[in-house]
Amino acid sequence: MPDLLLNALTAGSAVAIAFLCLASLRPPNQRAIRWFGLFALCVGFALLGHCAWLGGYTHVYPYLVPVCELTRFAMAPALYLSIWHFTHPQPMKAAHSRWHFIPALLFLGIVLPSFAADRSDSLTAHLVSLPSAIDRALGQLVSYGLKLQLVVYWLLSWRLVNRHQRHIRQVAATIQHIQLRWLYGLLLTIAGMISLWLVQVLVPQNPLDHSISYGYLGSLFLMSFFLIRQPDVFAFSQADKQAVQVLLAEQDAPTPSVKPVRLQPQEMARLRERLDQLLIRDKVFLDADLDLAKLAQQLSLSINDLSFLINEGYGVNFFTLINRYRVDEACRLMGSPDHQHLSILGIAYEVGFSAKTTFNTVFKKQVGQTPSSYLNAVKHQKDVPMYPSERPT
Repeated sequence: MPDLLLNALTAGSAVAIAFLCLASLRPPNQRAIRWFGLFALCVGFALLGHCAWLGGYTHVYPYLVPVCELTRFAMAPALYLSIWHFTHPQPMKAAHSRWHFIPALLFLGIVLPSFAADRSDSLTAHLVSLPSAIDRALGQLVSYGLKLQLVVYWLLSWRLVNRHQRHIRQVAATIQHIQLRWLYGLLLTIAGMISLWLVQVLVPQNPLDHSISYGYLGSLFLMSFFLIRQPDVFAFSQADKQAVQVLLAEQDAPTPSVKPVRLQPQEMARLRERLDQLLIRDKVFLDADLDLAKLAQQLSLSINDLSFLINEGYGVNFFTLINRYRVDEACRLMGSPDHQHLSILGIAYEVGFSAKTTFNTVFKKQVGQTPSSYLNAVKHQKDVPMYPSERPT
């Protein structure tokens, strides 16, 4: 009975989370949150079906389990589409989204006959118990197909997050709030839930059943915590989002044997001179919210042309270019008598960084020392490396 109550609480929590996500009116990440709401709803129905088994309610409510099982093949696609919308500035076309639910529609066609059957056990058991060899094979296909689908979509979702880590450096210089590292935690949490479910399926009546129930409940609340903390990932205008989508799609496209030339050499030289002025004289990198769209607007360039200028003209991405100048400025401030009152964190904020961890990581990569080691060397006037921009490339 305690396990039944705990599973019922977990199922109710999942449905409550789903309701809050599906009713979300927050413009930032709204589509991603609503797809996650569908995923949470599917989880809630799956747990409700498990509660029906534990409590022996399948005889009282013979259609409860089949109804709950209707959502099983929609669970993994809903998770994938949620992460897809988190990692893309533009929504996926509706026609493309529907393809992911073909297995769910096929599963619906399999489930419908079971409503007419006078049985109260699970759909899979019903299919396997039929005398026909085809129906037995179909039951096994449903059982193993669901497990395979969960694993495949989980791997695809993980790949989306990995790709986002590379993409975001093309359009943003401050990424700690939008690089979606928390999605790794979310996916690992979901992987834990999948593992717990597989243990329950493959090892019935195992001694860990009680702990697994706590694992489900804890995983749901952990997922919700990750979800509500995320600000808008692509805080651009609609036109800029379209341009960024095209840019990121080009990053994923196979490299052509002959690269197209977006800017002629004379124009490249002129634009690079203008960009150098913005970086060296105007120090636009001091703006902690600087992104590719803002810089393109200051140069009166398209986002795609500016990205091409940076990648081809400087040989780096936007993130590396802007933070290279920020680190140069940090080195200058550390050696300036007028800024001795600033702490390392204060210097990081002064030059445009908004997180100490990012500052430490970028500084050490470019200078070869940690900020504290560099500051100590400056104070003692020994082994002070050149600014990153002064070193030979």
